[in-house]
Amino acid sequence: MWPKRPIAKTLESAEKIQFSDLIIGAGGERGFVLLNKVLNFNWFQKQSEGNEEVSLTFKIAADLQSMFTWNTKQVFVFLAAEYETPKNSLNQVSLWDGIIPSKEHAKFLIHTTNKYRFVDQGSNLRGKEFNLTLHWHVMPKTGKMFADKIAMTGYRMPKEYR
Repeated sequence: MWPKRPIAKTLESAEKIQFSDLIIGAGGERGFVLLNKVLNFNWFQKQSEGNEEVSLTFKIAADLQSMFTWNTKQVFVFLAAEYETPKNSLNQVSLWDGIIPSKEHAKFLIHTTNKYRFVDQGSNLRGKEFNLTLHWHVMPKTGKMFADKIAMTGYRMPKEYR
C-alpha cells in the first residue's frame, strides 16, 4: 500500500534526473514522468538452475496528479524491464509497483531497488539491451479503466556476473 502521507522528496528536489516525458491522460490531462538512469547494478549472478538474476537500484520521479479527477478511485503504477530473447520477442519483468490512492500522493520521487526478483529463464541477460517501462492504470469510480505507459530505452546489462 502507498504511504499514508506524501513521499517526503518532491519533484523539485530531484537531482540529476536525465529522462523526462510529458504524458497525456484519456481526457487530455497532463502530467510527467522522470526516470534517472539505472543508478547501480547491485549484483548480477547465475543461479544454480542456470537462470540469471539481477538486482538494480533506480530512481523514478512522476507527477500523475492530473490523472485524478472527480471520477478517479486510484492509480496503479508499475515499472517493468522489457527485453528480447531468441525464444520471445517480448519479455516483461515487473520490478516495482504501487497504488496511488489520491491526488496528494501522485507527485513522488522514489529511490529504490527492484521490489520483485528480476530473473531470466536461461542465460539471456549478459550484455543485453533492455527498456524500463512505466505503466499506469487509472481506475475510475465508474466507467472504463484507462491505461498507458512510457518506455525508457538505452539500458544495457553488464557483460560479466558480479
